[in-house]
Amino acid sequence: MTNLKPKEGKPTVKDGEWSCFFAKMTGWVFLSLVLLGCESTEESDIERNYHRLGFYNVEVLVDPFDDPLFQEQMYQGEHEAARKARYQAKLDHVAQSIRNMGPDGPELIGLAEIENESVLKDLVEHPVLKHNGYEYVWSESQFSRGLEVAFLFDPEVFRYEFHKHIPQLDTPTCREFLWVHGIVGGQPMSIIVAQWPGKKELEKIEKGSIRDVAIRLREFIDEEIFSLEPHAHVVILGDFGVDPHAPALRSALKVSERAIHMTEFDFFNATESIYDPMALGTVYTAGAWKMYDQILVSSEMYHGGGGVGIDLKSAAIHLEDEGPQLPDIAGHGDNGYPGYEDHFPISILLEVPGRNFQEGKPRIEAGIP
Repeated sequence: MTNLKPKEGKPTVKDGEWSCFFAKMTGWVFLSLVLLGCESTEESDIERNYHRLGFYNVEVLVDPFDDPLFQEQMYQGEHEAARKARYQAKLDHVAQSIRNMGPDGPELIGLAEIENESVLKDLVEHPVLKHNGYEYVWSESQFSRGLEVAFLFDPEVFRYEFHKHIPQLDTPTCREFLWVHGIVGGQPMSIIVAQWPGKKELEKIEKGSIRDVAIRLREFIDEEIFSLEPHAHVVILGDFGVDPHAPALRSALKVSERAIHMTEFDFFNATESIYDPMALGTVYTAGAWKMYDQILVSSEMYHGGGGVGIDLKSAAIHLEDEGPQLPDIAGHGDNGYPGYEDHFPISILLEVPGRNFQEGKPRIEAGIP
C-alpha cells in the first residue's frame, strides 16, 4: 500500500504540487460520494412502492328491489322512483368516501354489509371509481341477515390466487370470514375480511360469544396459514364490534398492545394508535367514540419480512369531506335524506419492493378451485 504520509524532509509530492494533489484527492472523494449518492438515490427510487389498504363498513348497501325485508326496512314502502333515488344517493356517498381515502382511492379494500353481487357491481362501476379498474371477491353465505363482506383490489397491485369462506361459529346462519390469498410485491399475502356478530345477533342465534368468534378465527389462522408458512404475511381487516383493548382481541386473537411485546405469531394493531376515545374513532355511539374498525397485521408484516410491510405512520381514519361531521346511518339522515354510513373508513399504507410482480409460487394453497 502506498504511504501518502510525507517522510520528514523528503516530501513525496513536490512543494509546488501540493495544491494539485489535494485538488485531485478532493475530486476523488467528491466523485465517490456522488456515485454513492446516485446509487443510494437509485436504490431508494426503486426500493419501495406504497399501496393503500383499507376497510370500510358501508352500512347496509342493499338493492332496492331484491329483498322484500330490506325494501321494508330501508325504503319504507316508497315508490320505485324514490327507491332508485335513495339507492343512487347511497352509492354516490359510498363511492366518494372510498375515493377520498387516497388520490384515487385505495388499491385494496375490504368492505362489510354488502347485500349482493349486483350492488357490488354498481359500486365498482360507479363513475367515481370505475377508472380504478377494481376487481372483487364476493360470494353469498347462509348468513340470515343477508349481508356479506367483500374485497376490492387493483389487479396491477394484487395478483389474486384463491379465496375461501370460513364460518365464524358452528351455525349455518352466522356470518363468515372471507380469506383471500394473493401476491403483493412478489410476496404471498393472506387477507382476511371480517365483520364480527353484534350482541343482538349473538342473542338471536343463542350460541357463542365474541370470544368464541375470535378463538375460531385464531384457530383457522394457526391451522391453515401459520402451520404451512410460519412467516406468512397476514392482514385482518374488519369491524370487530369491540374496541382494541377488548379481551377477545388481546388474549383470544393474540393482538399485542405494543410491538415490543409481540411474539412470532402475534398480530399488531396497525390502527390502534390513532384512536382517541375522547376525540376520534370510527363509530360514534351513545355520546362516545369507539374504534370498532381495525387493521391487524402479522408479526412478519410488521417487521417487513421479504421486503413487504407497513408504514406505521400512515394509519388513518378518513372523515367525510361533505355531509355530517359524525358517522350517520345511511338512509336515515335529517328529513329522510340519505346520510353517509355509521362507520368511518380506515386505511394504512403497504410498503412493497419497487416492482408489482415477482414470479414465484405461493407457499400456501387452498386445495379449492
